[in-house]
Amino acid sequence: MKYKTILTGIFCAAAVMLSGCSSSTVKGDGAPLFSEGLCLFESGGKCGYINSDGEVKIAAQFDNAWDFVNGNAAVSVNGKYGYINTSGDFITPPQFDYAESYDGKSPALVKIGTKYGYVDSSGRYLINPQFDEAQPFDDSGTAIVKIDKKYGAINTSGEYIVPIQYDQIEGPGDNGLFVVTTGKLSGYCDKTGKLVIEQSYSDAKPFSEGLAAVMTSNGYGFIDESGEMVIPGQFDGVGEFSGGFCPVMMGEKWGYINTEGKYTVNPMYKAASEYSEGFGCVGLPDGETYRFVDEDGELVGGEYTDMAEFSGEYASVRCEDGKQQLINKQFEPITEEYDTVSGLFGDGYFIYEQGGKFGAAKPGEEEEGIQPIYDSLNSSLWWKF
Repeated sequence: MKYKTILTGIFCAAAVMLSGCSSSTVKGDGAPLFSEGLCLFESGGKCGYINSDGEVKIAAQFDNAWDFVNGNAAVSVNGKYGYINTSGDFITPPQFDYAESYDGKSPALVKIGTKYGYVDSSGRYLINPQFDEAQPFDDSGTAIVKIDKKYGAINTSGEYIVPIQYDQIEGPGDNGLFVVTTGKLSGYCDKTGKLVIEQSYSDAKPFSEGLAAVMTSNGYGFIDESGEMVIPGQFDGVGEFSGGFCPVMMGEKWGYINTEGKYTVNPMYKAASEYSEGFGCVGLPDGETYRFVDEDGELVGGEYTDMAEFSGEYASVRCEDGKQQLINKQFEPITEEYDTVSGLFGDGYFIYEQGGKFGAAKPGEEEEGIQPIYDSLNSSLWWKF
């Protein structure tokens, strides 16, 4: 899944590495909290699974675990990963040094020794371990891999669609093009490996909504899919286009432009997020408060003490007292305030933290929900940052 970029300085992306229970479901991205009827929990440093009634169906016994997908979940015991079914029985004994759940569509990423490969839920290798680094397959069936300090990309059959020859590779963007870098210069190639935009930029970002940011001698500008510069270089920092808008920085101030390069919000804010569900979020000049902006560039809703974004119809916001709650698009609270609150999951649940423990409920049904007795739920650490 893709995280929205929160921008406070020169364009950057954050990578989060965590231990403990893991999850492919983050911040209520439309997937259910109870994947195949079970929710991952952590207690006493071990991971297990509960159902929506709060009953423990698979006892906390694993050092690490993933959500159930297609009837299986990757779990680890004593440093080795295998696969269990929804009854908690191993269908593949622990044998891998790392593993992710198999979704039945694309091979699952595993590590054995120092090499990465891909398997099905029975542990059968679909793509033999051979890569020094590898990513899970994305929704388009593409994975970026690395051998001997060079990067390329493969399809689910293990065939190279981008040869192992680049120093860096990123993407694909929403048009299927990869950013490929050799030395200090970047360009774009397609899924046949053909270089379609020459490597002539000192920095280049993936395409979003038909445009990609590239660094010129005058700052960041935007090119179209033919490589033509359609928004001249002028910006000191950029995000990605989302919903027709892109956050851009001039000097140390952030604003927004549309796909024609015209300002919809003049650079005046300390920070800016990409638009999500029709709203961006900006850091006010005082450096302490944040508000949403609508598609007309107008400030809307209340003031909050941290960045926020809408996921579906709701957003998790941090209030003046440091607590969090869910609000709707009319900026009305739909939950009580808690220490932390996740977004709303596809089955209507949200996760909340109270006094260092985690519970889950549907808005207005907190008393009937999963009480806050767990060290984490659905890998709460993934969204608690």
